[in-house]
Amino acid sequence: MNLKQIAMLLIPLLIIPITLYGVSWFGNDAGNAIIGLAFFTGFIKFADMKERKLMLSLAIFAMVFEAANVALGAYKYTNSFLIPFWIPIGWGLVGLYIIKNKSAFERVGKTATLILIALLYLAVLGISGFSTNAIIASIMAGAGTYAISLSSRLPPATFLFTGFLGILIEFAGTGMGTWSYLDSAGLPISAPFAVLGMSYAAVFAFGTWVSRIDEA
Repeated sequence: MNLKQIAMLLIPLLIIPITLYGVSWFGNDAGNAIIGLAFFTGFIKFADMKERKLMLSLAIFAMVFEAANVALGAYKYTNSFLIPFWIPIGWGLVGLYIIKNKSAFERVGKTATLILIALLYLAVLGISGFSTNAIIASIMAGAGTYAISLSSRLPPATFLFTGFLGILIEFAGTGMGTWSYLDSAGLPISAPFAVLGMSYAAVFAFGTWVSRIDEA
């Protein structure tokens, strides 16, 4: 992996703290402006037709998925009864970012991907605590992420990184209080990071299937 690929992989991640701090200081309108501008720029200037389909597929699915989970009381967004607009379009932006780094993921083999997935969810287990439930969740999430990676024509490391990115976003978002997870009584609980990592990989895989971008 050369310096350009490393820069393309790391620099865009700065949008995560920029957006979260913007929302923290100025509310969801700041998130709408930041992510909206990035989405529009990526969609018009950098995405080809299949990548645009991927962005729209993820944004639409995320809107439905998020609405269902908020309605069921699984989590809530701070200072908002509904889903902030920057959340679903943020999913579309994540999709473009990941697919644009496909060449970097091609350099990671299946064995290395399996090892890195194991290390990722072992680290998550360390964060979550070594309870029985956390151990089971981490094992299932690791196995699920690897199975998802084998179901696509995209490089397996694509889904490893998607899971890692999802955990990073959730850790930052819940840590800054932008959103919070709730139990059945509506009380705040720790984010289920292992399950969320696998969920991000699954949602991205669904988006690639709908857009047929994994056939490219």
